Amino acid sequence: MLGNSNAIFLLSAVIALVTFFMLSPILLMTIANFGVRKSFTETMVQEGIVSREVVKQRHPAQQGTSLIITLVLLVVLIAGAIKTAPWGYFCILLPLAGGAMRFRHLISFNNKTVEWFKRVYKDELDAKKFNRYVNEHF
Repeated sequence: MLGNSNAIFLLSAVIALVTFFMLSPILLMTIANFGVRKSFTETMVQEGIVSREVVKQRHPAQQGTSLIITLVLLVVLIAGAIKTAPWGYFCILLPLAGGAMRFRHLISFNNKTVEWFKRVYKDELDAKKFNRYVNEHF
């Protein structure tokens, strides 16, 4: 009986760690792709730093795929928490919320967003306008 409870404890600890360190950042990166990065890219199009055609060419299929994968992941997490209730809430939802708080910098305008944009559009952007915008706003 003691060995079974230890195995359940270890499995719960592994699930909590994976949820905190892996699944929370994955979910937040998807939110960042559809929220922060998309709005930052739209701002760059409005400022004339990059053209709308280049943006459409770069990201059409990637965004849809990541959204589907993230929604499936979220459904599996919630179903796992409900199925293993009440301990599932502590092993899955609590680390998910803690990870979201820990990695919340992924979903804000910051230097990571600027670095991402510069890396993705390095050949197509107007460097003078981009540097001026970054110096004014960051």
